[in-house]
Amino acid sequence: MKHEDIEFDLGPLTWVKAELDSALAAAKQALVGWNGEDLDPLKAAQAHLHQVTGALTIVDLQGVSLLCAETERLLAEMGDRPELRSRGSAEVAIAACDAVLAYLDELMGGAPNAELRLSGIYARVRTQRGAEPPPPSELFYPDLSVRVSRGTAPPPLDPAALTRAIRPVRAQYQKGLLMFLQNKEPTAGLMYMDQAVRELEKLAPDAGQYTFWWLAAGFVESLRRGALPVDFWVKRLCGRIDLQMRRLMEGSRQLAERLQRDMLYYLAQDDSATGRALEVRQRYRLDRYLPAEP
Repeated sequence: MKHEDIEFDLGPLTWVKAELDSALAAAKQALVGWNGEDLDPLKAAQAHLHQVTGALTIVDLQGVSLLCAETERLLAEMGDRPELRSRGSAEVAIAACDAVLAYLDELMGGAPNAELRLSGIYARVRTQRGAEPPPPSELFYPDLSVRVSRGTAPPPLDPAALTRAIRPVRAQYQKGLLMFLQNKEPTAGLMYMDQAVRELEKLAPDAGQYTFWWLAAGFVESLRRGALPVDFWVKRLCGRIDLQMRRLMEGSRQLAERLQRDMLYYLAQDDSATGRALEVRQRYRLDRYLPAEP
């Protein structure tokens, strides 16, 4: 996949890169010589990784920071849970340190900041400590500040009138969602869902809400066209859209950023040459967040 020029600012990373390299090397060193019993090397490695996690948050590498924090958790649990205190666990933690070192070196060398490249090792760390596998979008961090301008002004509705307008729209979405999830006339169910989110797009009271429902309409459109996998994560995302409808109906203007990020992840997977997905990919420049194909 071709990448557009990335806009990641290397300046802050340049300032702390030597410190990060040193801390990661120290964490690795503590684990390489670990005898499988002594807790002090585990604590030392955890302390070094904690230093790395904090620095990465400051330089806005949220996905890499998440991987380091998860590796910290693994080391802490190795200290608390004897069943995790194995050479295998140490090797996973060492592999995570290696992956972070390599990623930072590649960034400094001009590689795009596509943190999804770390999804494999992140999943290994989580499963090693017995946690559930992460959703595929876990390390996807697009720019959520993008706003989409609407062609017409929102309807002049006071909060009570907006609630009344949303109620039947949400009921329609729920009807379609049930048909879709139960696989009873899923095509018709997706059509109901599509109509509902497009109606919410029209009713959206502000720019942030409009952008959110514009993305939701694109996501359901991609589902209708069969451009996305119908798996556990996609079905759960559809349910979370219903919860966002409820929040808006109850008067909340707060947007679920994680949900917005997840919708963008799936829209990035839809490589259609037409439709809302194409418009979303171009507007948010989503290709730059995806790992390059080997």
